[in-house]
Amino acid sequence: MTESLEEADALDLPLEEKLNALMEAKFGFAYSWVLSSPHAAELIDSSSRLPSAPFEKVTAQFHDAVFELVRKGIESGELDPALVGLSDRDASEALIAAACGAEKAPNEETFRNQLAAIIKLTLRGLRAKT
Repeated sequence: MTESLEEADALDLPLEEKLNALMEAKFGFAYSWVLSSPHAAELIDSSSRLPSAPFEKVTAQFHDAVFELVRKGIESGELDPALVGLSDRDASEALIAAACGAEKAPNEETFRNQLAAIIKLTLRGLRAKT
C-alpha cells in the first residue's frame, strides 16, 4: 500500500483527480483485500486487539499526503476551507472521514462510484468563492 500511495502522490493531476488517486490507493486497496478474503471479517475484528504499529507509518503518510494536497489547493486558490469554518488540517481529516463511508458499499463498482461522489461533494463544499 505504501508504494501505491507514493505513486498516487507523485502524479501530476488536477486536485480532484489526485485526491481520488490517493483515496483509491488507500481505501481501494483495503476494499479489494477485504472482498478477496472470506476470512477478512475475522482479521479485521481481531485487528482491534493487535497493535496498530504496522499500519501507523502508511496511515500517517496517507494523512500527510491528503493534508498537503488540501494545502496546495488553498495556495492555488482552488480551496478555502475557512469559508466553512475549517482549518486546512480539519478539512483534510474531514475528507478522509467522509471517504471512509464508501467502504460500506456492497461491491467494488459501487465502492469506486461512491468514493468519487464523496470526493466531488466534499471538494465542492471547500471550493473558494470566485
